[in-house]
Amino acid sequence: MRGCVVSASLSQADTDRIIGTPHQVIRASAGSGKTYTLAVRYIALLRVGATPDAILATTFTRKAAGEILERVLQRLAGAALDRGETQRLADDLSDPSLTQAHCLELLATVCRGLHRVSISTLDSFFHRVATCFRHELGIPARFTVTHAKDSFIMRLRSRAVEAALADEADNNFSTLTEMVRRLSHNTATRSVTGLINEVVSGDLYDVYRLNPQQAMWSSLTVPPGLLSRPQLAETINALRDLAEQMTKKNWAKGVKINRESAEQGNWAVFVEKGIARAITDETKERKYYGVDVPDNMIAVYEPLIAHARAELISRVARQTIATHRLLACFDGHYTRLRQEAGVLLHNDLPFKLTDALARWDEGSLAELYYRLDARVTHLLLDEFQDTSLEQWGILEPFAREICAHGDSSRTFFCVGDVKQAIYGWRGGCAEIFDQIQQTLSLDRAAELNTSYRSSQVVLDTVNRVFGSLGSNPALDTVARTDVAAWQDRFVPHTAHEDKPGYVELTASEVGDLPDSPEDDDDEESSTRVVAGSHEAFVADKVDQIVRNAPGRSVGVLVNANKTAAMLIDLLRRRGLSVSGEGGTPLTDDPAVGLVLSAMVL
Repeated sequence: MRGCVVSASLSQADTDRIIGTPHQVIRASAGSGKTYTLAVRYIALLRVGATPDAILATTFTRKAAGEILERVLQRLAGAALDRGETQRLADDLSDPSLTQAHCLELLATVCRGLHRVSISTLDSFFHRVATCFRHELGIPARFTVTHAKDSFIMRLRSRAVEAALADEADNNFSTLTEMVRRLSHNTATRSVTGLINEVVSGDLYDVYRLNPQQAMWSSLTVPPGLLSRPQLAETINALRDLAEQMTKKNWAKGVKINRESAEQGNWAVFVEKGIARAITDETKERKYYGVDVPDNMIAVYEPLIAHARAELISRVARQTIATHRLLACFDGHYTRLRQEAGVLLHNDLPFKLTDALARWDEGSLAELYYRLDARVTHLLLDEFQDTSLEQWGILEPFAREICAHGDSSRTFFCVGDVKQAIYGWRGGCAEIFDQIQQTLSLDRAAELNTSYRSSQVVLDTVNRVFGSLGSNPALDTVARTDVAAWQDRFVPHTAHEDKPGYVELTASEVGDLPDSPEDDDDEESSTRVVAGSHEAFVADKVDQIVRNAPGRSVGVLVNANKTAAMLIDLLRRRGLSVSGEGGTPLTDDPAVGLVLSAMVL
């Protein structure tokens, strides 16, 4: 079988022992050795005869992909040179027959086929697949890839909006007028262009591209309960009569708030205020100011509450349909303009592939393997918790085809940790990881919770924080329910060995920053602006640590590049040697800005 030929020195029993469970899902906490485990899995596949071009190992960054390949090469090279390393690798593989000669042979196999090794980012693999079907996917012969906030792309988006408006002008704006009315809640406070830009530049456009079918956007069912005008007036009058009977001011005020919002047709306020909220909010247990709402009052409110529910859902349903019509009109022009300009967005290829693969059958997958000149028989997915829906839409046909086989000729390996999901901002959906076992009919996931990186002191703090999240008083009722469900799956972390450690949780007291003088950009004024800020607090803390522990390195994690740049500046002012890592653009450097200005001039 192509892609997996059992080595002549191994029996089928040996192969089954080395591979173990053909299809595995592993939940690996930070520092528990998931890269180590994935590298061992890769070597195990080589050991039982898999060729490098038949193994697809994917992760999310080029650095991580390089680390995986480096780990594979280093372990094989070390085992080929040192008997002790050979024995350690043999133990990891459950292969007592492994020799240095075997390791040298496997290393040579990888090196000879290095150009065929598929250890890459997901984006790189998708690019390979897309270029194999360039014509079918409508990809220009020459194209550049950029992001949605690129100035050229933003101009194309504006032109697409203008084209959509021109289409509506030909139709006397009848369709557009209806869409704007529905999208703007029947108000006229927002400009047409601003409204359209708000819709097409947000996440909704990506949602549309994943689900462009009109049926998906018109499937919201409006519940019964809408009252006719006479019925509504009669029910509001009953509410007015109820208010006149109230002897307690706070109760009378609660009824009045609901009556006024009902008369104004402001049903969102109606259900969020007064006694209506006490009746609809399950946490209130139908109590208002600690007293049970009487049955006769509930009987008056229930028709209005049902009407409010139906009216609000109906409004959302109309807005959703209008949004789909607007996005469909815009998408046609936007796609055409990008095609003509030879420009693709970063997520264009996944979207195109997801759409194509949804229509493919097994024969199409065979065609894909033919064009790739390789059949993926072993799939290894790293950091799976950050996979997006469109990315999984591309990977799923491969995974299903592989998991349909129960022997070691085809294997599926997936590792991740929902606690480390960091790509939600770009569509990462950790819930896919929770559902993958059911989707692929796999056994329960294995757990790796022993850390080889941290000390037990650090992990004890992690366990205390995450083990009691559900009782945090800052959480509201809905959040507490979600956190409790997450906490039920939390497994305490342990350290592999006893190491020294220290943990201190400190919050800065951030005061209001003084306004920066417009024409004062000298060093003293810059220092004065950040004095008392959170960044200054952190810089002082790092300075103190460095002076108390000379020669030690200090890592500072931040959630924004702007914060990192400010901290670097503050620490350098204190005479500390500091460097920044991450996605900071080169143009953020003042020196680069001066050079670019000179070039423009």
